[in-house]
Amino acid sequence: MKRNINITLIISIIGSIFSFYLIFNELITRNFCPEIFNIPACYIAFIAFSLTLTSQIIYSVKFSNILFFIGSITGLILGIWFSYNELIDFYICPRIFNIPLCYLSFLSFLLMLFINRVGGR
Repeated sequence: MKRNINITLIISIIGSIFSFYLIFNELITRNFCPEIFNIPACYIAFIAFSLTLTSQIIYSVKFSNILFFIGSITGLILGIWFSYNELIDFYICPRIFNIPLCYLSFLSFLLMLFINRVGGR
């Protein structure tokens, strides 16, 4: 169980760092991130990763679970939406090593949800 929390914590930290990097690029270069409801997706992804990160350091189990599931479900839906759009309309997501970050975001949130459900908290 402790190992599962550590893996989720590491994924949340890395995701928050990458999302912050994307926000920085969005501020410098407009339209760097794709938008949803006129909001750059990197802002929403940062909030989602931050919620999952915050849930790992809060002592209240009930509040921690609420934050975790709000963040991870939001991130998963965002990842599904943009991954689907990336498959249809190539090159809408920012890339790292030629891998669309929406795919990595989707897989990160899916993995965190899986670890949380299988490993328990």
